Amino acid sequence: MSVPAMDVAVVTGGHPFDENGFADLLRALRADGIHAHLQDLADFVQAPTEVRRAYRAVLFYFFPQADPDPLTAAALADLLSTGQGVVVLHHALLAYPGWAVWDAVVGAGGRGTFTYHPGRRLAVAVAAPAHAITTGARGWEMTDETYGMAFSEGASASTPLLVTDHPESMRCIGWARRCGSSRVVCLQSGHDAGAWAMAGFQRVLARGIVWSAGDDVG
Repeated sequence: MSVPAMDVAVVTGGHPFDENGFADLLRALRADGIHAHLQDLADFVQAPTEVRRAYRAVLFYFFPQADPDPLTAAALADLLSTGQGVVVLHHALLAYPGWAVWDAVVGAGGRGTFTYHPGRRLAVAVAAPAHAITTGARGWEMTDETYGMAFSEGASASTPLLVTDHPESMRCIGWARRCGSSRVVCLQSGHDAGAWAMAGFQRVLARGIVWSAGDDVG
């Protein structure tokens, strides 16, 4: 995939993760022109508006559970008004379980009720072979943490991208949608290096970031 280089904010907080393994993933994305800038949610929110708006997309890998404070809510609302891309990765799907705005971002309500199952071996299948994010992609197998969470593949404005038949997982594990002026990509996969190192996962994530930013995905 050949696209112009783009700066992408990667926002973390509220959940431990393998920082070295995640750094390897972010370095791998540079091959697709994605320059990731890792930062805590508080740093992202407190940055000047023009700094936040300079990112082509924002990848959320955070896990705040309380409703956002006014400053955070305003920063996230501003993001959805600018047309910047939004990527919601793994446990970020479960962030702000009582906040309707994040329900709209993800395309699912009732996110406070879920199950999780670490270290499951699952087969991933492509549900939308004609979509820009998954065109030309093939299914793959990987070890990852699965979620059981309410999400309808027919959810309004959501296009299923990836599915699995694993009995301990929600069926749809990757989807694309719009929220406000933003393109949004949601990936349930991505707990740790067992998923991050997979070529199929990296390909979909990279193409999802580029698509969310509004660029052509070649």
